[in-house]
Amino acid sequence: MKKRVTMKEIADRLNLSINAVSLALNDRAGVSEETRRLVLNAAEEMGYLDQSTRYTAAYSNKNICILLEDRFFKDMQFYGRILLGLEEAAKKAGYDLFINSFEKNQEIPACVEQQKVSGLIVVGKIDDEYLKRLKSYSIPVLLLDHESVETPTDCVMTNNVAGAYKLTKYLLDKGYRKIGFFGDLTYTPSIRERFWGYQEAMQQCHNFPSLEDGIAYIRRYSALRDVEDAVIHQDAAGLAAFYQAL
Repeated sequence: MKKRVTMKEIADRLNLSINAVSLALNDRAGVSEETRRLVLNAAEEMGYLDQSTRYTAAYSNKNICILLEDRFFKDMQFYGRILLGLEEAAKKAGYDLFINSFEKNQEIPACVEQQKVSGLIVVGKIDDEYLKRLKSYSIPVLLLDHESVETPTDCVMTNNVAGAYKLTKYLLDKGYRKIGFFGDLTYTPSIRERFWGYQEAMQQCHNFPSLEDGIAYIRRYSALRDVEDAVIHQDAAGLAAFYQAL
């Protein structure tokens, strides 16, 4: 079995302290650019930076790849604001963003294959098989507005339950009672969570005598032609399609 190279061995070879080597490898302040280059070159020559960890090198760890499925570019009212927020935060932290669109099962972006980024942020839903392929590159992956049960991955989610509850409660407080919810509950956990928030607000307002009565009421006013007062939809694009169908 090949012996693992340590930072101490790199330090001994270059006559540096272990701390200096660590700072250089992790792109921290405290060493000169010349020293940083020497450490990175030695680390690669000695096998410390193999193909799976090479992305941690100082020359690639200021880049982040943003992945967004092609169809989500149509919903810039929501995702556009997310991308602007990511860009602003990255700029403040001194990072550059590579924004890539993708389709299901297409090739992995070149910046990922070539280990030119230190992290991946996937915005919106992503197919589990494609997610597994991305994670195989050993680059940190973060999901934004999506959660994968099959392929556990760090994620940042909106509070869908509370948001839908507050929206429904607002309509109820305005006097609306026949409120429908439209969304594919099998599509993503986010949509199911929004439905739960809507359902909770409706239950509190109407105080249905049984769960069955509540479900029957909600189903009645979630039938396309029976909505008389208001409608809550899973997203802006879907809401526009709903109104076109009326």
